[in-house]
Amino acid sequence: MDVHIQEELDNNGHDNVTQPLPLQQKKTNIYLQLYERTEPEIISIQDDIEHTGPEIISIQDDIEQYEDKSNDITPQNSENEIMNLCVGCVFNSWENIDAIMEAYGKKHGFTIIKKRLMRHENGNIKHRSFGCEFGGRHQPKKQVDINKHHDRKSKRQQCAWNANFNCSQNSQNIVLTTFNNLHNHPLFLNAEEFSPKFRCIPDNALEEIQFLTKHGNLSINIQQKLLKAKFPALSILDCDLANTIQKYKVKTDIAHDASQLLRTLIQYKSNDPGWYVEF
Repeated sequence: MDVHIQEELDNNGHDNVTQPLPLQQKKTNIYLQLYERTEPEIISIQDDIEHTGPEIISIQDDIEQYEDKSNDITPQNSENEIMNLCVGCVFNSWENIDAIMEAYGKKHGFTIIKKRLMRHENGNIKHRSFGCEFGGRHQPKKQVDINKHHDRKSKRQQCAWNANFNCSQNSQNIVLTTFNNLHNHPLFLNAEEFSPKFRCIPDNALEEIQFLTKHGNLSINIQQKLLKAKFPALSILDCDLANTIQKYKVKTDIAHDASQLLRTLIQYKSNDPGWYVEF
């Protein structure tokens, strides 16, 4: 854009004559005019920013409030699925079914175990069945040597509780097709505490038991008291603690035991008549 600046001079009544300004003064005036034209636009932009600032802050507040609300949201159908299992219920993943089955057993006083598994040709799970830990019939595995038999009872009582889930090959939905909610044994609300499936000693407690057993050679009663003081929320049954202590117990070296020496000498005597052992 060409800008022409003219200055009118009064020459004693003569006509006004326009004379060009020096080059430096001309550039200065051009910059002044350009600044005066753009200054209102800059002020207008700043005003717009100041006006929109509260709106940006308001949007950020809304986002934070939405995130806070979303963190408080729990799955709506989890509790319903645990409480209202029935034939025809649809699930979206096998992991979800495993979690629901475990929670269902804890809530109703028994332990659910996985039984049968079938897959499609592509490797995806086709069928999964669950049963009660007291289901089925005990199959004894007795050996020929009668001295190695262990006469003990089995917890299996042929409980009929079972649940079967199926998923067709071209579907993403898993359907509960069979559900028999009958037991032939009493249910216990504290099954989570006494069931072998959930009686798992954490690693930090195992390390403490190992230390007390190897370096202290402490009895089960003393270790139970020490563990209760260090892990107040942890409940360990005496049988589980006894098995763990036996696992970490330092085994005695029988290489230099007198009875072992006597057995070795008797073995030598039976193999060689020239040996004579008197005791």
